Amino acid sequence: MTAAHGQIRIASPTLHATVFVSIAVFLAIIAMSIAFRIEVVARGKGRVVPVGRVQVVQPELSGRVNAIHVRNGMTVEKGQVLIVLDSTDAQVQLGTIAAERDRLRIEMIRIDTLVDVLGRISSGTVASLWNADDLDLPEDLRDHPFALAQAELLRSEIGDLRASLEQIDARTEASLKSEAVTNANAERIVAALTIQRQRMDTAEKLLASGTTSRSSFLDVEQTLLELERQRDVYLREADQKQAERRALGIERRQLLANLRSGLLTRKAEIDARLALLAQEMRGAQRRLDASTLRAPVSGIVDQLKTFTIGGVVTAEAELMRIVPTNIAIEVEGVFSNQDVG
Repeated sequence: MTAAHGQIRIASPTLHATVFVSIAVFLAIIAMSIAFRIEVVARGKGRVVPVGRVQVVQPELSGRVNAIHVRNGMTVEKGQVLIVLDSTDAQVQLGTIAAERDRLRIEMIRIDTLVDVLGRISSGTVASLWNADDLDLPEDLRDHPFALAQAELLRSEIGDLRASLEQIDARTEASLKSEAVTNANAERIVAALTIQRQRMDTAEKLLASGTTSRSSFLDVEQTLLELERQRDVYLREADQKQAERRALGIERRQLLANLRSGLLTRKAEIDARLALLAQEMRGAQRRLDASTLRAPVSGIVDQLKTFTIGGVVTAEAELMRIVPTNIAIEVEGVFSNQDVG
């Protein structure tokens, strides 16, 4: 048997009403949550903390407190002075270093000036080379008391050098004149020898022919030998004068070289000392800067731990905290389970 089955629809008014009521209640709840504020009161412990990082103020070095310019809760700006530590030692060291540095700079200028003079000296006259007897100092060193002493020392050194060189040059000139006289005498003797050899030849011929006596021949021969002896003496003397002149030239060059070597050695020592002083000055300046504690950021002073002028703080000890004021904050709280919901 074949049966035709159709769809059966059951319409229930009660079911429809229940669905409509549920939807209406849900919508009403949503509308009330939007329109009205629901407050929940819970008790617990909490704290307000900044979202950013709190800055801790610590001294780089230990020291005695000279001044405290802040208190807890005080608002400070970035770079504002918070605490000042005693900086007497750093200031004294800076002054000592600066004084030694200035003296060395002045001495270096004197050395450079004298080295320049040595470089311009030639083997000729020195009269026109002695015009560098003043120090060419920078503006900040011209009134320094040590500058007067170094200028006087420079004039004295140049004067001593000039006197030494003029003495050597005078001895050289005297040696040249003496050598010229010796050479002239040697030339005179050589000319006389030429004539005397001719006489000797004539005397030998006359002696051979019996025209002259043996005694006259010996006189001519003796005169020739004496002239040859005098010639040899003058030639040796001329060689000695030349050797003396060469020795004077070596003495002159050695004088300049020794003075220059001493000056350059001292200059190298000053350069090394100035480099060390620069390093020491940077360290002293860093200690001086570290004696003034400044606010790393703008904010509020919190947990200040030092209050006594004259008290001693140790390096890297926490003195206070700066809570930044230009950043967001958040609340951290702890609640019991019954208040959570």
